[in-house]
Amino acid sequence: MRQLVAITLFNIASTPSRWGSSLVVVVGVAGVVAVLTFVLTMSIGLIDTLGSTSRENWVIIVRDGALAESLSAIPRDALAVIEKAPTIATRKNGSGLSLDPQLVVPITLQRSGTENVTGSVLMRGITNDGLETAPNFKLVEGRMFAPGKHELIVGVLISDEYLDLQIDDELAVRGVDWHIVGRFSTAGNAVESELLGDLITVMSAYKRTTYSSIRVQLDDAEGLTQFVEFVEADPRLKVDAMWESEYFQAESSSAIVRFVAYVVSGIMAVGAAFGALNVMYSTVADRTKEIATLRALGFLPGQVAVSVIIESMLLALVGAVVGVLICVLTFHGSTFTTGSLTSLTTALKLTPAIVAVSIAAGCTIGLVGGVVPAIGAARRSIVDGLRSQL
Repeated sequence: MRQLVAITLFNIASTPSRWGSSLVVVVGVAGVVAVLTFVLTMSIGLIDTLGSTSRENWVIIVRDGALAESLSAIPRDALAVIEKAPTIATRKNGSGLSLDPQLVVPITLQRSGTENVTGSVLMRGITNDGLETAPNFKLVEGRMFAPGKHELIVGVLISDEYLDLQIDDELAVRGVDWHIVGRFSTAGNAVESELLGDLITVMSAYKRTTYSSIRVQLDDAEGLTQFVEFVEADPRLKVDAMWESEYFQAESSSAIVRFVAYVVSGIMAVGAAFGALNVMYSTVADRTKEIATLRALGFLPGQVAVSVIIESMLLALVGAVVGVLICVLTFHGSTFTTGSLTSLTTALKLTPAIVAVSIAAGCTIGLVGGVVPAIGAARRSIVDGLRSQL
């Protein structure tokens, strides 16, 4: 063990003399880790945002085959049919059954601080009863919108992302000026990326006679089967009913996010591993006489191999830390807006778990890149090494 420590320290101490090749490893790993960290932060933030939007024992009903609420249309008379379904809970205030019809429409807004750059957000028409049961809803500034008036409240996640979303601003949508009267928070879930207004007023402005979705609270988790059977058995209803958690889980399983996370990052990781392998090969080749001398002095082949692997992993560790620091300085605390049909904004925050995974990935690249050169260094003949020309 003492010999292993000695040869490893020797390799580390001589690294500055090989700064060029060492820098290649560090930069390559830093690039991969930075991309991987960003993708993990983005995807986990998206999953957490959508996951926190669901409520226990709440079901969402959308049109059969609809990929998102904004693409769904449920006739208004379907509400009267659904009201007769079994296992529906009663509102806590005793005002009736826990059914919340909603209308969701996408609108295009100009981003703040840009010219001719737009983004899509959702305007949601909702009832006062629906607001009372919205997960973690809290009005943080201004007042609530008034029924029957063209008034909106805006989620805090997007109030600064787009123009005309500050309190007392007038937002022109479909030829109507909507007055922004308040800002709300929902503890960072998906609703915080939306504009909320009175359901009937939004339906009238868009000349809609259908809902996008209907939320239903059941008595307990066991009531879902009976409720779904009732809904699917009625020929007047052509809808899908599922737990809110299942719906938002499907929304968070974005094909683009998965592609970037697994394919793009994977390709970059493989490239970085090969880069580290080539650099370590070159480093070992340049140090042939040095390694042979160490072998002649009594260092064992296994000790030489392990020292080369450790050197490679240490360089990769430095690169991984640099990659994580790049992400911290670049986007930690900022927001990310998806381009999906639900167009939501997510706060990007690095967690200890993401940092640990990213650094572990960087060290793995160093391990893979150092193994083969290490084996080559250990198996090389001492005599051949001493005869080599530097």
